[in-house]
Amino acid sequence: MANELETIRQIAKASLMPDFFGARIDEEGLWPLLRQLLAGIQPAASGGTIDTFKRIAGGAATATDFIEKVKGAKLWPELKELVIRIQTT
Repeated sequence: MANELETIRQIAKASLMPDFFGARIDEEGLWPLLRQLLAGIQPAASGGTIDTFKRIAGGAATATDFIEKVKGAKLWPELKELVIRIQTT
């Protein structure tokens, strides 16, 4: 899982456009892992951006679908920063 997480981070860092991120995550077969990682984040306070990402991810069949909804909510920069910073134990 550590290798896949690092791949997700590298894709996020290289993605200037959200569509590129979504397409690459789908191509690499990493959407199930990314959705799992987002679902496992425990924010200090509820009702924030992380909860929005969790809700959007829960209803998205693919990373491309997820990204379209993130773009609609104008949250791409926040998602990119979050993905780059995800730490697992």
